[in-house]
Amino acid sequence: MLARTALLARLDQTQAFAALEEAVQVIDKLDKINLQDGAIPSLGLSAVPSSGATVEKPSVDCSLKTALEPLVENNFESVSSIVAKVRHKETNAIARLEAARLYLDKTR
Repeated sequence: MLARTALLARLDQTQAFAALEEAVQVIDKLDKINLQDGAIPSLGLSAVPSSGATVEKPSVDCSLKTALEPLVENNFESVSSIVAKVRHKETNAIARLEAARLYLDKTR
């Protein structure tokens, strides 16, 4: 979901914000997530070990930083309000801190 947001941010900011909202909804449903882990999930079938080798991995990582980076500079308030909707306290703090850090890095 976060990689989708990053890709959409390059094409259409409105769709990227909708994708970010959806990503926050999915994050809320997960028991545990590392927002800073950009590892790309394996797209192969677990029943067939060699199937993952035939699927090309995307070039965009799946971290929150990658999703927020193209959006945060010009739309910090919108990004901040979306990531603040994360319900789990620790994940919310990490998301808000990441958004603020990216904004400060971009505006210096």
